[in-house]
Amino acid sequence: MTKSFPAHCNGSGKDHMRCITVDKLKGDMDKVVRFSTTRPKPTLRPGDGRMIIRTLAVSIAPGDVRVLRGQCDFMQSPKSFPYIPGGDSCGEVVEVHPGEKEFKVGDRVMVLFEDAPRNALAEFNAVKTSLAAHIPEILTPIEASALPSSAMTAMIVAERHIAKGSRVLILNGSGGVGSHLVQAAKTISGASYVAATSTQNEMLSKLGVDRVIDYRSENWWEVQELHDGGGLDVIIDLWGGVEAWNQAKVKRSPLKDTGLFVSTIGDNPYPEVHNVFEVLKMLFHIMCRKLSNWLTPEQPKYVLGQGVHADPAILQRLAQRVKEGAITPVVDASSPFDFSAEGVKQALKLQESRHAHGKVVVLVATP
Repeated sequence: MTKSFPAHCNGSGKDHMRCITVDKLKGDMDKVVRFSTTRPKPTLRPGDGRMIIRTLAVSIAPGDVRVLRGQCDFMQSPKSFPYIPGGDSCGEVVEVHPGEKEFKVGDRVMVLFEDAPRNALAEFNAVKTSLAAHIPEILTPIEASALPSSAMTAMIVAERHIAKGSRVLILNGSGGVGSHLVQAAKTISGASYVAATSTQNEMLSKLGVDRVIDYRSENWWEVQELHDGGGLDVIIDLWGGVEAWNQAKVKRSPLKDTGLFVSTIGDNPYPEVHNVFEVLKMLFHIMCRKLSNWLTPEQPKYVLGQGVHADPAILQRLAQRVKEGAITPVVDASSPFDFSAEGVKQALKLQESRHAHGKVVVLVATP
């Protein structure tokens, strides 16, 4: 297949960059993920609202795996191949448009992915200024790259769905979102009690979790401590699956009848969405639960919590929360991974395994 490049890349120039490419979707990860040195560096175009950054670190997310596996090709398929994977990143500004007021050359920024996670795993990237924010000086590039999507989701979910004094259970409390949400539940929302399911007791205890439930040996709905104190006000599902909601809505559940069940990923973190009918199927299940909320007001309410917003004000607020100490970036102990085909494959496989504790990060360059 003939290579084609985004409009902001100069394919005829002499300057090229190192990057990771993916040859095709749904292929063997070991064969389709490659390291390239021939990709042209991106360039700016008048009025495109972008700036060029030298990438320092990139965090891997479920979306990276979904795109590569072609699971959501109806909505997030790359327009051309090979494509550069990677979404959230941290970098140093190397070029801006004349008259740019917010950013200047030399600034360190964190960047939220645009539409779908692409183009970040490269030495240089042309990013929208509206999806970037200055990095708090206390953070390393590795820590900063871990923030944009996951910590933003955690912050928004905490702000919207957890009230002061609430008793909260977070399912999958040590993942990319969960490890930040267990902090935000107390530091931002003022929850009085936070429990979480995870195998990482020491890690979550240090982050302020009151009760860590090892799902390998305990069913959360059978833990007496969750029933005490009148039960739970909120359950936040970061794992996905029908069972959690089914257990939460029954009378013997620790979740109060007036409580909230908030899911950020629905029934499946890696859904297959290849056509409009599969989109409608996903929406149908959500609407059925909304209808159930209306028909059965005495049971807990199901809420689909949305976290990532392409809003510079929210990204800047996240940076401020970090400066205040309300959220500390959490990076998986195996990170950072090398900026190589093998390193990125390892990072993607760890993310796909759902056994990462904190964010999975690839170190692209040093400041």
